[in-house]
Amino acid sequence: FPVTINTSDKFKKQYSDNIAQMALKISGTIPSKVGTTIESAINESEDFSYWAKKFPEETKNASNLNGVISNLGVHAAAVVISSKPIHQVVPIENSKGTLATAFDMKNVERTGIIKFDLLGLATYRQLSLAIKQIKKRHNVSIDLRKIPLDDEKVLKNIFSKGNTVSVFQFSGPGMQKWLKEVKASTMDDLIAVAALYRPGPMDFIPDYAKGKFKPESIKYAHPIIEKHLAPTYGIMVYQEQAMFLSREMANLDWIEVDKLRKGIAKKEGKQFDEACENFATKSLQRNTPDHSVHEVMNLMKKFGGYAFNKSHSCMYAIVGYWTAYLKYYYPSEWMSACIEADKDDTDKLDIYMAECERLNVKIMPPNVNESGLITNVSQDGTIYLPITSLKGEVS
Repeated sequence: FPVTINTSDKFKKQYSDNIAQMALKISGTIPSKVGTTIESAINESEDFSYWAKKFPEETKNASNLNGVISNLGVHAAAVVISSKPIHQVVPIENSKGTLATAFDMKNVERTGIIKFDLLGLATYRQLSLAIKQIKKRHNVSIDLRKIPLDDEKVLKNIFSKGNTVSVFQFSGPGMQKWLKEVKASTMDDLIAVAALYRPGPMDFIPDYAKGKFKPESIKYAHPIIEKHLAPTYGIMVYQEQAMFLSREMANLDWIEVDKLRKGIAKKEGKQFDEACENFATKSLQRNTPDHSVHEVMNLMKKFGGYAFNKSHSCMYAIVGYWTAYLKYYYPSEWMSACIEADKDDTDKLDIYMAECERLNVKIMPPNVNESGLITNVSQDGTIYLPITSLKGEVS
């Protein structure tokens, strides 16, 4: 709980459709906020309190089940690395043909094993396809690692104007709105917006935009705060900002810094209180003004739980910039790559078709003289759909 009960055929067969609908009705009276328990639901919802009194035994059973692990899963992208053979450190199990640790994420970390999340991106295939098309049509070899990351034409015409359809991490209408408000003009802007565009920190994007255009409106309680937060206009966007700021102001060692990072990520509770108390004590011991220390703690409480890992956001922004670069200078090749990579997603294809029309990129159906087995670009820049896109039967 709280979980909306799916009325499966098996459930209906055993308990009748009336009971299934009643279960749905009752579960719908439970508050949907995170962390809700049966006990808190009874206190907060008069409707659920009524049903709890009417069905005390069922409510007790539900309370006993609350928080119990219902099933086991395997992380889609996590890989663990150990200095010893894994089976000597943690138990392993065969999960549908995949060897996995029998410990969960937190307990794996306690054993000293390092966990990495290795994410596979379809974007890399799009980049690869586009680069091959560019080489074929223009005889130009693109090395993404060497393209300038401050190209004014790309930043102004793609990001600042919100023309980011098909651009990795920046393609949605909401993101386009904020890119235009911020008038994204540097890689730092892209990194910050990528980090802020999430539920919660999204509310701070207008503050970022205001700070960018009116930096004089930002007041800093201490030079160290200004040093670390000025690049993001007084907003603690990244975890690294909190870490380096606290290390410099309180002279914390790296173990203490990491504890602080974990503490402020929660924003409340014992771990947060202990981390803040340690920071405050050591800062005051170095004669840091009391109001400056409290300002930092307020910043951590306000932004800490939302702070993003900068290296993560940085890579998102760089890959997004690569896609925007190819879109601006080689629109036919880039859109061809997008169409090929997402050829089975009709919703995305409709978006790409509309974007090609906006870019004056012509798309043609399969042509025996121009088409191949994948979507490609002719010498005049026309996109030709592949022969394999033809449907039907031979009679």
